[in-house]
Amino acid sequence: LPDTTALVSHGLKLKKAGELRQAEAVLKIAADLDPTDPNRPFHLGNVYSAEQKLADARAAFEQALSIR
Repeated sequence: LPDTTALVSHGLKLKKAGELRQAEAVLKIAADLDPTDPNRPFHLGNVYSAEQKLADARAAFEQALSIR
């Protein structure tokens, strides 16, 4: 599996800066590239929540829980 740490770091920086759409795109790529790490969909769920995309957030959090 590719190391998606840099992507996640970039996505979290974008989220912190309020660039939610860009953060969503970057974190979705990270989650797709490493489906074995529950932190990837967890971070994506947090972005969805901040965007008020609650159904997407719930799905991402459920995916994170299913990995653990």
